[in-house]
Amino acid sequence: MHKHLPLILLLFLLGKNAISQPQPTPQERSVQLSATTQTNPPQINLQWEADFGATKYIVYRKALNDTNWGNPIANLSGSATSYVDNNVQVGVGYEYAFFKEDFAYRRDTVCVPSGTSLTFTINDSNGIGVCCSFGDGFYEIKNCNNIVASGAKFGFSETTNFTTCNDGSGCSEIYITVKPSMIDNSTSWTL
Repeated sequence: MHKHLPLILLLFLLGKNAISQPQPTPQERSVQLSATTQTNPPQINLQWEADFGATKYIVYRKALNDTNWGNPIANLSGSATSYVDNNVQVGVGYEYAFFKEDFAYRRDTVCVPSGTSLTFTINDSNGIGVCCSFGDGFYEIKNCNNIVASGAKFGFSETTNFTTCNDGSGCSEIYITVKPSMIDNSTSWTL
């Protein structure tokens, strides 16, 4: 029993170190827009500064009285610096939500002795998992090329128990991939 205690503590520390990676600042995560309107033809022109860290922009729009953002109206490349919305009506107010996909994936590898029983827990402080409400995130845990845990919509927390496989090296590698939602600092995990 005492042999496993240092291993469990080490795994806990490795998991905590992986989730305490420096998070982007709000300014790094934001898209600072300027907008101009045009009545003939009706359109709204949105512009922003180039951000070389961005991999993709996801654009949402809703009418001022709508309570749901719905699906994105555009997926733009990370090199984009403008978007023209010509599906608008003069005299109607709109709200836009722009999300910059950057710092997207968190990938970690942990090496654990073969045959070790482990518990992986992923948490979301907003209670929506990593998939929803402005996000298309997911998580995946692999061991010996097998997916032992995965998901996206899990509420506040999801836990998976598994035993590491024997890959013949004595040290079984666990690959942890988490693509968090676009709500900053809401996702954490432990192993």
